Amino acid sequence: MPATAVLSARPPTSADSTLAERIADRVTSKHGPVRTHLRIDVRNDVATLHGVATSFYQKQIWLHAAASVPGINRVVDSIEVVSK
Repeated sequence: MPATAVLSARPPTSADSTLAERIADRVTSKHGPVRTHLRIDVRNDVATLHGVATSFYQKQIWLHAAASVPGINRVVDSIEVVSK
């Protein structure tokens, strides 16, 4: 049974919320649906990605997608790689 995709963005302010939504959109539009859990937190133009990736490549794709969003000054990696 495939894992359910969970992509959430829960930042504290509306500006941060907009940035988190842009990251979520970039991840899914450029790289397809997220097949594991990914949470995006943005605070003061710093994005922190939490979750589980199925490969190092997938993790790098997510981090690059977050870093490429205008307005994000730094990306903090809290993604664990767990291969199936």
